Amino acid sequence: MQNLSNKRGNTTQLIPVEHPYKIVWNVLTVILSIAHSYLTHLSIRDRRFECTPFISFCQAWFLIDILLSFFTERKTSDGVIINDHRRIVARYLTSWFVIDVLSLFPWEVLYVKPLIEVQNKRGFFKKSFFRSRAVVRVTKQLRGKHFQWFGTVAKHSKQHGFGIQRLLRLTIKYVPKYMMFFRNMKAIIAMRLLRFVHCARRSIKNIEKSSDASTRSISTTREDEDNDNILYDWEKIEDDDGGEEDSDGVPL
Repeated sequence: MQNLSNKRGNTTQLIPVEHPYKIVWNVLTVILSIAHSYLTHLSIRDRRFECTPFISFCQAWFLIDILLSFFTERKTSDGVIINDHRRIVARYLTSWFVIDVLSLFPWEVLYVKPLIEVQNKRGFFKKSFFRSRAVVRVTKQLRGKHFQWFGTVAKHSKQHGFGIQRLLRLTIKYVPKYMMFFRNMKAIIAMRLLRFVHCARRSIKNIEKSSDASTRSISTTREDEDNDNILYDWEKIEDDDGGEEDSDGVPL
């Protein structure tokens, strides 16, 4: 493994890219990203984008992860580890920094929550009118294959107590909410998905390399033990001589 460092000396303490604690941190970051996505799903379903304690914890965790990226060694596609702090900062600022920061910002509060507040202030007749428009908009986008998929899902959901009518009501109730969210959050969803894939791939690669390194160390230890247990010919001769000496009591 090659290292690229500053020849004049690097006084900044850096985190090794394959450090066990850093690998655990990356795995927990992926898990929190999945949990945060599930909370986003609940917010879309309930049309409530509030800052809960767990969401604040996730935001603080992701912010610390961004800060740690400035002090973590970088590895190129060729397997070269960069441990020069200036190069690490420059490389991160020109690669994943913008995506990480934009993914961290709660854009739902700016783009989706105001629309929901306006819709909640509407009267009964306006709500019924716009709800009917949403139903018409959804049905216009349906095709023959969509009805086939709906029939297949309805057959499986009927076994769990969801009939066709109930499934249709749920579809009409929740699909417009998700359509509004995706229509206003396309770019943010793409960046968050890209960041999640990057974190997952980084964690998987580090876990695989750490497991390979442990496997190599175990195999090396076993080879050393086998080499220690090898009995050479001259050792056999001495053992044979010693055996004869012990049996006769008189050296030859």
